[in-house]
Amino acid sequence: LSRAAKLHLTRQLVVSVAWLHRHGVAHNDLKPENVFLSEEGKAVIGDFGFAAEVGTSTRLQSTPTFLDPQTAEEYLQRKTETVVTEERDAWALGTIIFVIWCGSYPFFSFEEAVLRPAVLWQNVVFKSKTTRPAPPLQRCKGMPSPVKALITGFLQWNSDDRRRPRDVVEGFLAATASEPATSSATAAEGSVRPRASRSQ
Repeated sequence: LSRAAKLHLTRQLVVSVAWLHRHGVAHNDLKPENVFLSEEGKAVIGDFGFAAEVGTSTRLQSTPTFLDPQTAEEYLQRKTETVVTEERDAWALGTIIFVIWCGSYPFFSFEEAVLRPAVLWQNVVFKSKTTRPAPPLQRCKGMPSPVKALITGFLQWNSDDRRRPRDVVEGFLAATASEPATSSATAAEGSVRPRASRSQ
């Protein structure tokens, strides 16, 4: 996937999630499998089965590998309901964008991703309460500085520090306006999935 195609996908995803949040809705299950690419190369977010109004209480459900530390801890505490937040979507979006640019997950390996959900959640919660590592952006070749800042803002371990897509979308678009991007269909299906060959 070319740098221009990656940037095109990133822009479209951030704009789409920001639009949802501005209308008071959180997706609640953002992941590559729910990003669909048209023949024109347009990224479309789908599967709104878990979507809910921000600030409301909803059933606790999500995909383990794209779950933020706060929700992971709620799962470990065996809670059945959670409050819908933009910050949960922001974490998942940051993870997706990292996958697009780096081909791997930011905080665990492909092998770790197939562990039992409880083990994965324990690892994420432990990191959030101890080392709080920064996203390993040095692994990602050709990533523009605005994308690095975007991922770093979305993948803040403390939800209070996490940037929200609707707060950063305009600045991000302005910061990448001079960067070439393509809307062609070179972004083939599967291009936003992590690659098993990349370990961490």
